Amino acid sequence: MENLGPSTAFIPVLLVAGLGLLELPDWKNQMTWGEKLIVTDPTSRYGWSAKAQFLLDAGENEALKNHYRNAIVAVADEKFKGDFAENLAILHANDNEMEQSLEAYSLLLRVKGFEAKGHIGMGNVLWSTRRLEEAREAYEKALSHEPENFMALYNLGKLSESRGDVESALMHYKRVLEVPVPGEYRQAAVDARSFVARYGGNRQ
Repeated sequence: MENLGPSTAFIPVLLVAGLGLLELPDWKNQMTWGEKLIVTDPTSRYGWSAKAQFLLDAGENEALKNHYRNAIVAVADEKFKGDFAENLAILHANDNEMEQSLEAYSLLLRVKGFEAKGHIGMGNVLWSTRRLEEAREAYEKALSHEPENFMALYNLGKLSESRGDVESALMHYKRVLEVPVPGEYRQAAVDARSFVARYGGNRQ
C-alpha cells in the first residue's frame, strides 16, 4: 500500500486566529496602535493582535514568534492565549522547527478547551518527522478529550492506512462517517467513505 503522509487537509497552514476583528482608523499605523494598547493594558488581546497582524504582514517571523511568546504570558483571555500558542506552534512548524513547534503545542495543552486541538497539532508534527507511534498516541489523546473529533479520527485512519493496517484504518474511517463533518473537510469524509466501500464490504 502507498506510504502516505498526514492528510494535506491537516498539515499546518499559517494563520492568525483571533485577528480580523479590529477596525483601525489607519491600518498603516497598526504597529504603533498595537504597542500603545499593550502599554495601556497588557492583559488585553487587542494590542497583541494588532501588532501580530503587522508583524505577519511584514514577514517578520522571528519577531512574531517572540511577540506570541510574550502575548501568551500577558493576555488574560484564555481563548486568545490558546490562539496565540497555536499560531506560535504553526509558525515554528512552517519554518521546519519541529521541536519548538512541539513545545508551543505543549503550551496549548495547558489552555482549557484547547486540549484536543493541541494533541492533534502535536500529532501532525510528530507524523511529519516520522515519529509515527507518538503521532498515533497524540491523536488518541485528542479523542480522550473529544471522542467525536473529526480530525483526530480521520488522521488515525490515514495514519493506519499509511502503515498498511487496513483493519485499524477501517475502524477509524467508519467512525469518521458517524460524526459531524466540518465543512472544510468534506473531501476527507469522501476519501474515508471510498476506503470503507473498497475494503469494508458495505457503505456507511
